[in-house]
Amino acid sequence: MVPSLLSSEVAAAGRACVVPTSVIRLRLPQQLINKRAVRSLDSAVQQAQMHLLLRAELEGFGPVLKATPGGDGSAEEEVEVRFFAVQSAMAAKDHFGNRCVFLSTIEPPPGLDSDFHSRMPDPPPGITQSQKLATESLPGMVRQKGQLSIPNQLNWEALASGREKRRDLLLRGLPRRLCNRVSFMQILEEAGLSVHVVKMQAVASKKVSQIGSMILRVADASSSVGKVARFFHGRQFGPRSLPVSVSFSEESTCHTACDPELKSPNSATTSPTLTYQDGSSFSFGRRTSSEFSGFDL
Repeated sequence: MVPSLLSSEVAAAGRACVVPTSVIRLRLPQQLINKRAVRSLDSAVQQAQMHLLLRAELEGFGPVLKATPGGDGSAEEEVEVRFFAVQSAMAAKDHFGNRCVFLSTIEPPPGLDSDFHSRMPDPPPGITQSQKLATESLPGMVRQKGQLSIPNQLNWEALASGREKRRDLLLRGLPRRLCNRVSFMQILEEAGLSVHVVKMQAVASKKVSQIGSMILRVADASSSVGKVARFFHGRQFGPRSLPVSVSFSEESTCHTACDPELKSPNSATTSPTLTYQDGSSFSFGRRTSSEFSGFDL
């Protein structure tokens, strides 16, 4: 259901819509209204101050391209914010709730009915936006055997139905500082996901790169794959980090050590292992979900 702040039954760019976009209209919380420039200031100065203020307040969700007053017909306390990434706008929407709505950025083709913006489109056959960003900005991350490799797509319906049997997930776009045993163990434990991961391996990357990748072998259950994939897919570990891209690994690097008789994720003898390029490994202790805290799933 669309928040009552704006109507969704419109078909022009800049109007409210259900489909997530990188642009939102936000009704300012009172603490932000109190920080705004006084009315006597020149409008250009006031707009510049508002832009800087909103950037400081909202860049925790992701980089902000532009922040301006809401425009014609908008209340004084409403502003329009354009993020670089759709995931950033979605994070802001989750945080502000009914104070915030997505804004359409395109005009619908002629002849479509008025609920054009209210219907979620079918997933495109190509790569997702986060995967496209990682591929275009960091081509070295996805090159295998000298060719550009497009990540496999995640089919959420197949995961939910149990038809998907693959279990090796490739996480791209992780900050390199997280691609070590201590940091990644903490992420899995605090997210309550260590019970679903039986093995993992860091993917080799250039030493100068600040971006890393991990391959995870997930427990033998489609629900486990779905939980791990949904947690990492599109997540940003910091205001300036890329959204993490999740796909199925085309060539598993976990195959030899963890194929034989994988234990159940509830088994007391099963512990996820982090494997390094030099062949050394680190085994995670088994914990229960009730012990974890700190991540909002």
